[in-house]
Amino acid sequence: MNHLLKCSFIAYFLILFLTYITSPTSAYFTDGNEQSIQIKMGSWWDKSELSFMDIPVNDALTVCGEPAEIKALIQNKGFTMLDGTSYRIYKNEKMIEDGNLPAVKTGETAPLSIKAGEAGTYRFEVDQRPGYGGNDKETASISSHPVEVKGCSVTAEEGTEPFDDESGLKQTHEPASADLSAGREPAARSESEVITDHEGEIADESSETNR
Repeated sequence: MNHLLKCSFIAYFLILFLTYITSPTSAYFTDGNEQSIQIKMGSWWDKSELSFMDIPVNDALTVCGEPAEIKALIQNKGFTMLDGTSYRIYKNEKMIEDGNLPAVKTGETAPLSIKAGEAGTYRFEVDQRPGYGGNDKETASISSHPVEVKGCSVTAEEGTEPFDDESGLKQTHEPASADLSAGREPAARSESEVITDHEGEIADESSETNR
């Protein structure tokens, strides 16, 4: 009897112990240590740095018959670009062309050009890569020096008349007519004409004498 009672108490305490160690309290403690980590990703700058190289420009760049070609050269002074970027071309501060500039490797250059068919002031603009300088909110861009293209000026040759650069109209010039009635003296006679007239007067006098 006593032995059976002892066994019952042991079994009872064993059940209580097992119930305690498997209780929701321990499970809740484990769940409380699990955390969700969120990382906010921004624009990652590839450390490239674009700039325009100075190219000598012909001061007498004009549009006359054929379009005038304007060139620009972009150099990457930073790391190799991971992707391309956008560019724009302006005439008199109005965008006339846009496109994509392919990725430029470190230390290398890439050309841009346009054939200007009209007079005006032209310039190029290129965007830096996203996140340039650690700025994720705004897109940085660089601009070339403006290039002025003048209109065609034609001189009067073989019946053609000159054009005005600004208006594009022909400039007409009427020949000045001699006005003898205004008291102007006639042009001086040549020596040959004077000798011819003198010989004519001698001949007339000879004919009068013979009569």
